[in-house]
Amino acid sequence: MPATIRFTPVSNGVDYLISVVQHLGKEAAEVDHRDLKYGVLHLHAATEVLLKARLTQEHWSQVLENPSAAHLGKFRSGDFRSCSMDTAIKRLNDVAEVQIESGSQSAISSLSMTRNALQHYSLERSAAAVEANAATVLSFLITFIDNHLRPELSDDELWDVEPQMTKVRDGLAQIQGFVKKRMNEIRHELERHPERTVECPTCRKLALVVGSPQARCLFCTTRMSWEEAAIGYVDIVLQRPWRQLPSTSGFFSQPAQPPVDTCRNCHQVALVTEAPTAAESEGIDLCFHCAQAAPSAAS
Repeated sequence: MPATIRFTPVSNGVDYLISVVQHLGKEAAEVDHRDLKYGVLHLHAATEVLLKARLTQEHWSQVLENPSAAHLGKFRSGDFRSCSMDTAIKRLNDVAEVQIESGSQSAISSLSMTRNALQHYSLERSAAAVEANAATVLSFLITFIDNHLRPELSDDELWDVEPQMTKVRDGLAQIQGFVKKRMNEIRHELERHPERTVECPTCRKLALVVGSPQARCLFCTTRMSWEEAAIGYVDIVLQRPWRQLPSTSGFFSQPAQPPVDTCRNCHQVALVTEAPTAAESEGIDLCFHCAQAAPSAAS
């Protein structure tokens, strides 16, 4: 047993990433429930540590839940409450001027929800979707480390981190290999319905084939009703704000409604406007119920 333990924030985060790729960087058939569990838990820990490591480079008080109550002695001893992941991302944008694209934010948010379900309640989710989302977050973190953390590391820290990062990159390639393998397996089936294939809100792959009675993701095998598919798509993938409709009385607002319109063909509230598909990346008006498509009015 070592006399002391020492982890800098970055080496600590990268150490978590090594654990992640050890659990997930296996042959698909060998990844079991326990691998997915600890892969998710440790990837979430790595994300939080590394995002906050960049905030610490800006100023250590930015990691605190309440920077105005900063106390250096308590910070150094670990006697403080840190900010949430969402707050860390906002401060990276507002204070450190580090932009995190919406796709990466969405993947991190999905990871947080999966982690919370595992940690505090229960989880039943497509293993392929969990692993695909993990690959997205891992890829983001490797770029984040290279662009926003590595330039400020000391020579000693670089000496520690670089061998670890080599292991992480090798592991990520294996996980991405699984994703590519799965996408290749379903390629011919995807090519049958490009005009009604959109990004899946569960695994975030361009593999969700919409249309009644169910929408089905060919990648992660998630099935959902056309209502769930339309709402999940506009909410998670397109990230459109919900509509707040006025009440007939004029005093109170009705519950917010998802930004989904009524289809002119089947008359169901299932039409998503300006929806990018495998056939049309610029977006079309697509009904998630009858799968009728029309050029977007905005195009």
